[in-house]
Amino acid sequence: MLKKIIIFLKKKIFKDFFWVYSGLILNSVSLFLLNAVLARALSEETMGIFSLSLLVLGAVTDMSDFGLNAGLLRFAAYYNGQKQPEKLKQVVRIVWYWRWRISIILTVGGLLLADPIADFIFKQPAVSNYLRLSFLGIGGVVILGFISTYLQSVQKFFIFSVTNTVKGFLRLLLIGLLVWFNIKNLSIIMSAYLLVPWVLTLVFFKLLPGNFHKNQLEEGERKKINNELAHFSFWITIWSLVTVVSSRIDQIMISNFLGLKEVSYYYIAMQPIAFYMFFSQTISSVINPKISSLRNKNEVKDFVKRILFWLIPVVLGLALFVYPSKFFINFFFGQKYANSIMVYVYLAYGFLFTFLTIPFSAVITVFHQTKFFAINSVILILLNIALDWLLIPRFGLYGAVITFAVGIIFAFVFNAVVSIYLFKYKEIKMI
Repeated sequence: MLKKIIIFLKKKIFKDFFWVYSGLILNSVSLFLLNAVLARALSEETMGIFSLSLLVLGAVTDMSDFGLNAGLLRFAAYYNGQKQPEKLKQVVRIVWYWRWRISIILTVGGLLLADPIADFIFKQPAVSNYLRLSFLGIGGVVILGFISTYLQSVQKFFIFSVTNTVKGFLRLLLIGLLVWFNIKNLSIIMSAYLLVPWVLTLVFFKLLPGNFHKNQLEEGERKKINNELAHFSFWITIWSLVTVVSSRIDQIMISNFLGLKEVSYYYIAMQPIAFYMFFSQTISSVINPKISSLRNKNEVKDFVKRILFWLIPVVLGLALFVYPSKFFINFFFGQKYANSIMVYVYLAYGFLFTFLTIPFSAVITVFHQTKFFAINSVILILLNIALDWLLIPRFGLYGAVITFAVGIIFAFVFNAVVSIYLFKYKEIKMI
């Protein structure tokens, strides 16, 4: 066993994993500390407004994706692995064209709809002006995410790590300085938070392939890539749009049924979960481009088995860590968030199933059967809305926790069953 571990540590996949995880964990630590600083400096109600504003920012930037980043990751990784730079540039060009145009539309639309969103979705009119600020930050977040996805797809994991690390620490530095000088105006704090992605976009844009917007592929090849990317992204689009709502319905329901204080308690409970999320994201970031470069399902099957062999002990190790880590809530965020402690514990145990879902969702992507993501997301949103509607009024924050855990376990079972079906009845097809 020790010999296998040593061999694994020497492999390139581990080094790639190390760089990705380092960047994401450092970004996660920065965000965690940033929220700790704000939680101590602001009231629970103001923290609730901040969390709802970030919820909208995250939701809208995810909505702007329309499966494009997933398509970039899938096809750019393949063309990079097959040494086809012109096709790689064509994929980058298509995704770039749509990403910045959609971002402009959503920014303008969001500025116009901030009041209805605050009044009718959150039932918190005080949030509206802060929502407008969030919409002004969409472009920076989207384009920086596009650059990061490109770096991930071509396996430039060290630079990918640097972009995430710098983003997190710049935000922490700026907001830490504001609080240090006793500037606690939420509009100023949010402006600093949203400025960072715009600045980094200007710095890192040059990392994209040179002259990608002047790609000179033959018309037939261009159309073929466009069609395949569109078909692939169509189902991812449905999945991502539904998932945007499904993954945030808990905070929306809490805002409606319980109020801003409870929103802040749930938001704080989710902060340590970010470490698990980034760990999960790291594994996906390394696995997806590597599995996308494989050519037949036997190679994919062997790859998935190896990944599961390492993921199971990782999950068991994290399960032992969850309960003792509950003390981080009081230590970092203060006694006023004591109500968040056990909420965090139950959320964390539920989230662990996400790690086991990673290789199975990668299988669905490789087989180009992304319609199953859409099916899964539709079932999940219906399940989440129904459970939140029934459980939050009855059990408060723990109703949202139950819904969260049921959704993650369902996703694991669904993806595993679909992967088994694909291995048995389908073949991998590529452009």
